[in-house]
Amino acid sequence: MERMKRGGVSSNYQSIVIGKNTGSLPIRSRSFLKRPGRGSELPSAQSSQPQIYEEETDMELFEPMKCAVKFHEPRASTAPVLLEGKAALGIKPGTIGELESLEGTPRRLMFLVKYVEDEIPSGKVNTSTNPNQPQVSIQTGALQELLMLKRGSPVLLRLRKRKDAEADVVELRIKDVHLSRGDMWCLSSTLAGTCVYKHEKKSFIDSSIRTTVSKIYVGGRSVFSAYVGKNTRIVFRSESVKLVILIQISSEMWDFEETGQQMFNKLINSLFPKVFSKWTELGAHHLITIVLFSSIDLGNKSWSLLGSGDRPPDRKDYYRVVVDQVSILLWSEIMSALRFEFANFMKDIMLRENKAPCKTDRNEEYVIQGRFLPAVKGNLIEAINLATTLVTDHFRDPELRYTSNHFILISPGTGIYDVDYNLMAHTSKKMAKVDAAIDVICLSQPPLHVVPLFRYKESNSKIRHCIPTWLDVSFWNDSSQYISQWMPRCKIYEIQMMGVVENELKTINLPNLRINPNSKSINEVIDKYDEDIFKPASPYTSEEKKIPLHLSPEVLQVPKKNSLSTETFKINQAKECQPSTIDVKALGTTNSRLGISARSSLLNFINDDSKSGIGNFIRERISSLPSSLVRVKSAEFDKEEPKTQTVGPISMFTMAEDTRKSKTIQPQRRLEKVVKKVEGATQSPPSLTRTSSSVSVPEDANSQRDDKLSPYWTNVQNPSKALTSELLKMIGYGRWQHVFPSKVKRRAVKWSSLSTPASLPLTTQVFPRLSDFESNFTFQIYDVILNNNETNINTGDLIREMIYLRLVLGFQICTGEKVDIVESRRKPGGDPNLLIKYLDKHSYHGSRIYMILEDEIHRISCDYHGKANVQLYRRSNKNINVKAEDIGSYFSNIRTRYDDLYRPSVIDCFKNEIKSYNWNQLDQILAGYYESVDEDQKYYHKMKFVILPADIPEKSYAFKLNENKERLSPEELRLEGLRKLIATIHKGRHVAEQEKTKHAKKEEILPEINFYTGDLFTFLSKQSEVYDPDKPHKSSLLVESLGLNTNISMKQLAHYLQSKDGIILADRKWHFRVHRHCFVGLELVSWMIENFNDIDSREEAERYGNKLMNNGLFSHVEKRHSFLDGHYFYRLNSEYVEKVEPGNTSVKTRESRSNSITDSSKLKSPILSPQTTRERSGTITDSPLKKVSSKTNDGAPKRFMLSRFVMYDVDQQKKSYRRELVKVHYDRVHNPEHCFHIRLEWLNTTTKLIEDTVNSWTRLCERYGLKFVETPWAELCSMPEKNPFHSFVTIRLALNPWNEKEFTPEDNNPLDENKFFYHLYLLDKSGFMLDNRTTIFFTKVEINVAYSWGTPEFKFAQFIHKTGAYIAEIRDNGDLFLAPNNTHVARVNMDISNNNIYQQQSNYGTYLDSQRIMLEFQSTCGDAEKLRTLFNEARAKWEKSRDIDQAIFGS
Repeated sequence: MERMKRGGVSSNYQSIVIGKNTGSLPIRSRSFLKRPGRGSELPSAQSSQPQIYEEETDMELFEPMKCAVKFHEPRASTAPVLLEGKAALGIKPGTIGELESLEGTPRRLMFLVKYVEDEIPSGKVNTSTNPNQPQVSIQTGALQELLMLKRGSPVLLRLRKRKDAEADVVELRIKDVHLSRGDMWCLSSTLAGTCVYKHEKKSFIDSSIRTTVSKIYVGGRSVFSAYVGKNTRIVFRSESVKLVILIQISSEMWDFEETGQQMFNKLINSLFPKVFSKWTELGAHHLITIVLFSSIDLGNKSWSLLGSGDRPPDRKDYYRVVVDQVSILLWSEIMSALRFEFANFMKDIMLRENKAPCKTDRNEEYVIQGRFLPAVKGNLIEAINLATTLVTDHFRDPELRYTSNHFILISPGTGIYDVDYNLMAHTSKKMAKVDAAIDVICLSQPPLHVVPLFRYKESNSKIRHCIPTWLDVSFWNDSSQYISQWMPRCKIYEIQMMGVVENELKTINLPNLRINPNSKSINEVIDKYDEDIFKPASPYTSEEKKIPLHLSPEVLQVPKKNSLSTETFKINQAKECQPSTIDVKALGTTNSRLGISARSSLLNFINDDSKSGIGNFIRERISSLPSSLVRVKSAEFDKEEPKTQTVGPISMFTMAEDTRKSKTIQPQRRLEKVVKKVEGATQSPPSLTRTSSSVSVPEDANSQRDDKLSPYWTNVQNPSKALTSELLKMIGYGRWQHVFPSKVKRRAVKWSSLSTPASLPLTTQVFPRLSDFESNFTFQIYDVILNNNETNINTGDLIREMIYLRLVLGFQICTGEKVDIVESRRKPGGDPNLLIKYLDKHSYHGSRIYMILEDEIHRISCDYHGKANVQLYRRSNKNINVKAEDIGSYFSNIRTRYDDLYRPSVIDCFKNEIKSYNWNQLDQILAGYYESVDEDQKYYHKMKFVILPADIPEKSYAFKLNENKERLSPEELRLEGLRKLIATIHKGRHVAEQEKTKHAKKEEILPEINFYTGDLFTFLSKQSEVYDPDKPHKSSLLVESLGLNTNISMKQLAHYLQSKDGIILADRKWHFRVHRHCFVGLELVSWMIENFNDIDSREEAERYGNKLMNNGLFSHVEKRHSFLDGHYFYRLNSEYVEKVEPGNTSVKTRESRSNSITDSSKLKSPILSPQTTRERSGTITDSPLKKVSSKTNDGAPKRFMLSRFVMYDVDQQKKSYRRELVKVHYDRVHNPEHCFHIRLEWLNTTTKLIEDTVNSWTRLCERYGLKFVETPWAELCSMPEKNPFHSFVTIRLALNPWNEKEFTPEDNNPLDENKFFYHLYLLDKSGFMLDNRTTIFFTKVEINVAYSWGTPEFKFAQFIHKTGAYIAEIRDNGDLFLAPNNTHVARVNMDISNNNIYQQQSNYGTYLDSQRIMLEFQSTCGDAEKLRTLFNEARAKWEKSRDIDQAIFGS
């Protein structure tokens, strides 16, 4: 195989055919002993496409060969193994070889055969001294160490067939990078047709993206090396994931286990330490959010009245955010917060002020309201819906360092939950669209039935059970903790019996003793009472069950543990039922550290013939029961055992009616029948037969199994019944099925899921059968044709982008037999041999691919004329059709991390749906028709950054590099940094081929930022006076030159400078000082480049400007600087100033050169262009502003574009296989007292390249004393509607300046000028800088303000702390609304952790602590005296200046 380009990874993609062999790669036959020649039979050296070879060498004729080892450097060849000498004789290139070391490690390495002669240029080959000795050359480095080989070590060389060497699953591990599923697909395509080995480093896009092969599975075994073939599934796992841990606080959380350990202590002292320890070992960088949730029953009715599937009607749900997106490196602080919140959780929820009238002398101030529901009756499915609001929008604040989201739900229950059918169906549909997984960890002992299990009532009140495909359960039981720490060993009988009798003894309710007045004596009453309760049992009848419990004093009410369904019986009257069969394999996991679900463990016994002593276990447990007590029915389910074991599909297919028949068994025979039943379970499992009331598995299970599968859930008629292998095969995992290797114990996979969660697989076998596809799907067809201006891409590139985008938005590639059948029935042109998994860049004509997302299927194909065709199929009869009114609304009570109260959520998570997209419009955007697509159909990933002032680093550009080397002030240095950043952005912009010109002699004049101080609209008004908006905006490269040279006289040059073709001379204000009739240094530099024939660069212009300044032509307005290329003011000396007309304080010259970029020239705006993503300058107010009049000749308000955008190429070094463009918006106007804004928008760009670009911009800013801070795109007030767990805090000032007369005088009241004057002063003194102005600010002036990124719609003024760690808003009522900037805090802390600072305990303080900033500001706002001092200071400054901006920002 040829050597791969671009850092060892090819940029092209190999088609992997799904289905039969197309015959496109012929099988070559050659003589065994004949050495393969060089020529067309080998891969072309010029081809960049990875080759996938058919079997070429006759395996039967090749005997294992003993070879000697030598080594080659990676720079000589990237191939891991090269053959030389006799080892290469008769072995065709591309054949799979296997090396087994005869010394040292037993690992076996698979590789594709390559020759030393083909890989290493002649003359550099280190040939063997013994040409007759067969040798293999192994790459030095990691592979050499893994195989533990030395030079000359003997190895055994074998040849392997592809089907035998092919891997089932290859797991790749990534870290500290957001790898989209589109990038995963592209990276996977580079691995197709290659061999991989464990711990191998793989790279993509010239090593920009790096992964590690962590695990390889073949036939259910973990192996060291294997071949990646057409059926290999590549799974991506990440060590940097955003984890949301939901902890269910139910009544069981205060229960004790057999060991005497409380459930919550088991969580804190056992589970979490082990998980954190695992993360530490891996060096994971997860961000975690921990939320406690609970459901409280506010009613007074006994739970014993609740049946299976019922939940109390009068209940209230609570959610407490413990930590919000905190790095796991701070796990000790996290555990402390968790312990504190659990200790106060009950008090905060259930303790209420007693508002009832006093009826007794003892009036309690507080009362306890409500009871914690048990886990089975809790709000688990509601919590899942609330959590999924974080992942329902694919375009919301994308992450650059975290690959995916993962949910871990910890419950003290047993894995069974009562749910509402409509809500379960709605949740299942939602989970079929999101690309996040949910793991449930139960703290209790595993039950003897399959889990996870949802129990619900149908409309006819029948109880149903189902296994959701999108949920999996583990059971935590850490046996090692008894060795490492002391645990109580006392045996408490009631606790020990919890797993056997469901703890029914402690909940038995005996009827009260009622004394009959007619009784003869009290002894007679007591004897009668005892006789009625403990009299001999009578046969159980169905009528007895219907007797209300509270009306029958002889009947006991026994609520069952977890299920809470009521069992009705008399203590002396044992009802008989046939016991449920328990599978012997189901209990094999209870002793593991991480017990796994019964469903997961049962998957193992398909190929496991081992037996266990389950019969002895049940004999022992049942014999320990009191003789008067016998279990009536299955403890978990209020059902009797059906005759046959059945598993049915979801309600979209035929619902099976379970048949029940009660049996009566004599008490003395019950134990015997139980033992016989259990012992016979493994020998003859229950048969599956088709009846009118059940769905059975036919003889040909494989052919009809898929009819019973569902992407949502699988119905189970009797979960207590033992499951056979055929039934287990029917339990699917939906769209996550390809994550799990077949025939592998789930224990290891579950640990992997907790430590390194997997991303949604690229492929799936979920696909409708042919009859379903033909009958129940409607379709839409459209073609996608490339824009003629898109000259650098072809149709193959377009199809790749279309597939890429669909993968990013949750689609999966369909594989399997059903896809082949559907494609083969297409008329005309159906051919399953042309189905692809990866796209071949060179042979894409005729390729077609199916992709699915829930009920939507896309077929993308390319005909032989090079036209892309898309067929959209949508299901007409929905699998689940749940209306909004069927599920209602859900507004829970949430208390965020820093809040003091539980508040109703502002988001209805039941109505929070995943967006549907107009794919025709999105494909047109990919094809280059940006302008023709409606704005509401344009979707982009969006990120916002603000640039804030920071400390000047010691090694900074503190000196201007000119002859004088003069020192710049911190503000001047930061302004230079902004200019440098914008220049870098413009120099890296994408230029279309037709716009490219020959290299110009003169340096290009780039757009500049318009800096100002004071009020924004005052500045805009002055700009409209200086600039003529009617003049067309010309590119600086097209400006007609005056043809001057440096020999011009001073007098003549002064005349040109003041003419209509000269520079702008105007009155300019900076920090409340006005400088008359001056110009800006950078404008003179640009003017000289344009008009001087012998000045070609800015450096030359700056040197000539200093010469003019030394000759007395002009001087700095404050005599502080020589001539500098920057935002510095200069004034012509008086002897060169021409006569100015009276009253004219400015001179109109020429248009601004800040509009020289073609991207912005398309916007018909006057002069200015800062990009203010949310910039709000000067003051914010809803009170009247100064009337600024800037109108055009026809009286309409002038339109100022305050930002501009450029299409930036994030792949400056051309590493990628495609164009990598990002739309960059930036401020054209900037006040140094406010935030400067950068906004990014993209659709299909590789996020790792964006991350690299952001990092380079961050480093540039740091050198100039600036901080590059990521912030949310949307304003702060909208965050609770998108992230219900985001921490917020509302602060009310201890001293309200609006209500104090000393701050609101009748004369010269600053609040008349700005209602929020004192709030602004407080925020400024606390280190906050203005980010966004309110929208109303722009509507009270006669200036039309616009932005290149869209129309500003900000409800409140927003500010950002100088550290970037906190965001604040001023509400209309004067309250302050604050929230941590989690994205920036996480980025900073990850950088610190990457430097291994977290390993030193003393360096914990180096982490960016957003909480400290909030607490300090909250303390200031709560101190009335401190506020009074600040407000008096603000008022004094106002009285002195009578200017809002000067009072706030002035010294």
